[in-house]
Order: sequence, then C-alpha cells, then structure tokens
Amino acid sequence: MAATKLVLVLTATGQVGRHVVSGLSEAGVSVRAVTRDAARAKKLFKAEDLSTDGVEFIQADLRDADAIEAAAEGCGQAYVASSDAPDQVAMEAGAARAALDAGATHIVKLSSCDAAADAPFTWARHHAEIERRIAGMTTEFSFLRPHYFMQNLFSLTKEIGDTGAISLPSGEGRIGMIDARDIAAAAVKLLVEGEPLRRTVELTGPEPVSFSRVAQAISAAVSGTRSNPIAFLSIKDEKYLRRLIDKDNMSQEQAEEIARVYQDVRNGVLDVQTDEVEKITGRRPRTFERFAQDYAEKFSS
Repeated sequence: MAATKLVLVLTATGQVGRHVVSGLSEAGVSVRAVTRDAARAKKLFKAEDLSTDGVEFIQADLRDADAIEAAAEGCGQAYVASSDAPDQVAMEAGAARAALDAGATHIVKLSSCDAAADAPFTWARHHAEIERRIAGMTTEFSFLRPHYFMQNLFSLTKEIGDTGAISLPSGEGRIGMIDARDIAAAAVKLLVEGEPLRRTVELTGPEPVSFSRVAQAISAAVSGTRSNPIAFLSIKDEKYLRRLIDKDNMSQEQAEEIARVYQDVRNGVLDVQTDEVEKITGRRPRTFERFAQDYAEKFSS
C-alpha cells in the first residue's frame, strides 16, 4: 500500500494522539487533527512545544458522523481513539465507518492490552467490541494494545508533593509500562508507511516495572528539588477504594474496576514485555528512568 500524505487523527489531544499529530507533522505528513476544542488544542501544542507544521485542527465531535466524514475526505489513513465513555463503542466504530466512507483505506486503532469480550473491565470489553466492528468493516487495520501509560503517573504529582510518597495497592508486582510517546511512534510509523498490520499487537516498555522502582526513578529525577527520596507505600485495596470514592469522586463500580487492575499487578498478570515497538519503529522504547528524567519538572512542580 502506498504511503499517504494526508492523515486523519481522532482525537488529537489525547496522551497518545498529541504525539501522533506531532510525529506525523515532523515526518512531513499533512494532518487533519480532530478535537472538540480547536483553540484549546492549539494552546496545548504550543505549551508542550509539539510540532504543528502541516496540521489543520478541526473542531468536531466523534459522535457527529457527517463531520468526521467531511474531515476524512482525502485522507488515506485514520488514527482512531477516544476517552472512556458509556457510548465509546458506537462513537469509535461510527467514526471509523465515517472515515472509511470518506475513502480512508487503513484504520489504526488505539486499543487496550486487556481487550477481550469477557474481560472484567468495562473499557476492555468496549475495546474488544470496537476492534470486532472495525475488523468487520475492513481488513486494512492495525490494532495497538498498549499497557499502562507512564503518563498516567502524572495523576500522582499532588500526592507526591503533599506526602512525599506514592501509595498504591500493587505490592511489588510489575507492569509493562510504556511511554505514550513510544505508542505514538508505532502509530506514526504505520500511518506514514500505510501498510496495515491486519492484527493486534501488544505494546510495552523495554521491561516490566514495579511501583517501588517508579518511586526510585522519580526520586532520582527530582533529587535537585527535594531533600528526601520519594517513598513507595503498598496499601490495602480497601483504603485505595475509599480514596477513589471519597477524593476522586468515583462511583463504587468505577473504583472497584480500577482497584482490580492493581490486584492483577500483584498477581503478575501485567508482568509482560514484548518487542513489538522495536519491530515496528526500529528502536527500543524508552525506559522508565528516561521518562522520569524527561518529565522531572512535572513531577517536581
């Protein structure tokens, strides 16, 4: 399949999507970057010093099939992703259908490592169903199933600042954490070259990482701004549930699903490493230590 010079990116400001847009821009590929707030997107890209050469920001909702089809006109490839939502299946599958109807010939979907029809997590079942629907529309697809984003840890910055510790119910279990920039690099490679994988690939960092190692790496990265190292505290599920419900305003059901993830970490379910990033991009993904150094300012703020 011939490489494309125009790519549709849905959605443009996600943790991965912003780097997909920037990576395509740096590769000299024109991008139609769909976002619900174009002005906010432009500010975000400027604040994070992300490339926008050749990028057209289009304000549209993924639920608006007509708007997506119009945005996809002339695009050979489409990157499809969205945030978790009750209607995520209809939203993403509808957006993929609209892109294909406009002439796109390759769908790169951001999925989840635990995607399965019988998964215990709502988001995992959603991703499995979206994959199933897209595969029913076209054989020209690439499904990326990354593990836990390293960028998810930005949510811990307040706790680190307030308590000097990271407290999670993970024990010494390890997880195949991956930098969102490496997920994006894999997507960009597929979108630029235009050759579909026609399968799912599980993406991880170079090695599984425990949260005690996370604390050590962040401590080293911010050592110039802190007098004491950051501690890791393994807490009980019940305490973590109460924090999610009382402080993060989650429902009981949402909190239980998130807590279940850390049960899987403790039980070794997510202690996984693959070489798919290197196979696709030609280079090894970033270590957690590299990630912590790159974002030291965020963790020290």
